[in-house]
Amino acid sequence: MGLITLQGRPLYIQPFEATQLANAGQWDQAPLVESIHDKEFPLILIHHFPGAEVYKERWTPEMLSAISQAYRLAGILANTHVYRPIGSRTPSDACLGAPWQLPTSGDLGVRWSGAGLDFFGRGNENSMPVYAVADGLLTRLPDWTGSVAVQHDDPLRPGEKVWSYYAALANANGAASYVAQDFPPGGVNVPVKAGQLLGYQGRWSGQPSRPMWIHLRFSVVRAAENGSFPGKVGPENVLAPSPYLGIALKAAGGNSGWQPLRCKEE
Repeated sequence: MGLITLQGRPLYIQPFEATQLANAGQWDQAPLVESIHDKEFPLILIHHFPGAEVYKERWTPEMLSAISQAYRLAGILANTHVYRPIGSRTPSDACLGAPWQLPTSGDLGVRWSGAGLDFFGRGNENSMPVYAVADGLLTRLPDWTGSVAVQHDDPLRPGEKVWSYYAALANANGAASYVAQDFPPGGVNVPVKAGQLLGYQGRWSGQPSRPMWIHLRFSVVRAAENGSFPGKVGPENVLAPSPYLGIALKAAGGNSGWQPLRCKEE
């Protein structure tokens, strides 16, 4: 497991202590078992000690059953069995068959916000690129320090318009913009192409006293009746991003926790 952290990858859970707590009735393993069923973890490592089945003391029967149903054995390294999700794919620039490409890196996962989805990259602020998800016309209002929006022909609703909205492209106190210099404040109907650089992930959370980890706040926004950008971005006009990006997400309702960025299964 130490090799994983040395490569900058997160460890989500070490099962030995969790299994002891579950067996003692001190911890509810159901959410973890559900996460395994949902293939949320890119790797599961089970060490097999030669001549013994110690792993059965380190994983509950319910965990092992979920692993057998949702994961496949991808290899064995130093007596450690390496399991990967059955049929799942890790997003790169886009998920296969999705109308739009991904807006940025989500190596450290995603999280629902009040008005969209936060993508967490691995790197320094003002270094993780943010790209246009599709061709369109970009708007940056005069008071938008770290935000831009792009109007598109809606690929899921022919004849209608939809906006992709990119926020948090600013430093921790919201004063320094990380939007690309090609898009100064006040720009309207600026043509952009899919994959064009829009800026870089920042730390702006909306509150100067509460900076966040490096991220992009991304929303798919329903256009106003005349096709324009709505007056504000909120739950009443934000659309689910999954059908546009081809990603697998748990529902937003009541779930503000982290989840991995995964493509939907083919």
